[in-house]
Amino acid sequence: MQANESTVTSPRGAEARQETFSDAPCASDNSGALEESAPPASRSPDTPDSATTPVSANEAEKSIDEIREWRRRPHRARGLEIHAQYTAYRLDAAAPSDAIGQTPLQEVLPDGRTFEGLVSPVGKCGVVTALTGATVAMCLSVGGSGFGIVSSADLAYEGELFNGVPDGYGVGTFTTGHVFAGYWVHGAPEGLGQQALALDPNSDVGFGWYHGPHALQLVRPLHTPLPPPPLPMRRPSEQPLLGLYTAGRALEAQRRRQCQHVVSLWAARVCRASVAAAVEARGLAFESWRRAATAQAASCQAACDALRTRGTDPVLKERLDVVVARQQLAKDREVLRQARSAKAQQVQTTTVTCLGIERRSMALMQAELDDLDNELRSVRLARARCDAIHDEIADLRRRIEDRKVELHAMRRRHRPVVQPAPPRRLRSQAALPELPPEESPVIAYVCGVAGCACGVPKDVFRRLGAVWTGHD
Repeated sequence: MQANESTVTSPRGAEARQETFSDAPCASDNSGALEESAPPASRSPDTPDSATTPVSANEAEKSIDEIREWRRRPHRARGLEIHAQYTAYRLDAAAPSDAIGQTPLQEVLPDGRTFEGLVSPVGKCGVVTALTGATVAMCLSVGGSGFGIVSSADLAYEGELFNGVPDGYGVGTFTTGHVFAGYWVHGAPEGLGQQALALDPNSDVGFGWYHGPHALQLVRPLHTPLPPPPLPMRRPSEQPLLGLYTAGRALEAQRRRQCQHVVSLWAARVCRASVAAAVEARGLAFESWRRAATAQAASCQAACDALRTRGTDPVLKERLDVVVARQQLAKDREVLRQARSAKAQQVQTTTVTCLGIERRSMALMQAELDDLDNELRSVRLARARCDAIHDEIADLRRRIEDRKVELHAMRRRHRPVVQPAPPRRLRSQAALPELPPEESPVIAYVCGVAGCACGVPKDVFRRLGAVWTGHD
């Protein structure tokens, strides 16, 4: 196994782990740039190291004054060293490393966890597995500091470690979905950093000073208005004291606003630097995770070779069965993943094809519906025109008939009524008295319509009856 200890050695040494103060001013002194938050349940400084074990409820809580002292604040050189290691890793990530003096090791730790990896005079690199399923992939130096990845039921952490516990700059994701990037102490956030649902180093949201899962102080936005400053005197009511008072209050407000702007910029800058160091430590932790997995595989291979050399067939068979089972499980998972991927691609292709056919069918149906709609609109317009023409023709016919009747009536009025000649009397034995004709200068015909020109007299039926009966 090849390992490069220069990329995993934490910049924190024995002297760096002492209670040192940062070169920058303490965040608690920036009352104008940081706003107070509710104090959380804190951790005791004597908490023993454990694999990301949360603080128990029966531990003594720190006072606000003890928290504000911030005795475990990081030294400025730590961030610079992390940046230098990260830059060297990015520029020379594929360079071969020296594996002299590394020995495979598999052991059971006193707390029941199992370590599988490689050890050397400068440190160890491997994977620690707990009975609960929590794993710690790490590469540590002799002093116990280094980088790695911690995976447990309540936390996923990538960054600096000390004896397998998150301690230093790093990025952690909680089960609630919150991501904290910044400084950690004993497996919990304690220092400057950023906490949000999604980590965005370029955003100022969530910047502040954290102690545990809660924020003691958050960076105040630059546009937050300040209350008017109180002056140690009463407001005068007469000039020129009133003008001097107003001018002094305006100058004091401007001074406070400028001070707030400067301090807010400084607070955001130091928080952004802490987040940047945590992100770089995260990159080194992923490299340590890769090397720890390689060391674990080398340790397992060395154990199998040792068992094969000693000829312990039952133990070797059991060990090989476990390894083969793991490999078979990995192959089965890969086959299942490929089958699911192929099925998903097939379903996606079929879905895309069906959607295309459906879109084309809908386009054709829409075109047909548009044509039918246009034809129906044309038919309705033609029907409306036909109805209008029919009504117009009926009106014209009615008017023509009315004009004809009026014309005949006018003709009848302007010429005398011609009485029909009396019929010749037939000789008969019986003589009927001749009835005088009814005098009607206008209505003289049988139809009884004024102005009618039918020419049939009204007494035609009487005369014909007399003729048929033989009475003259």
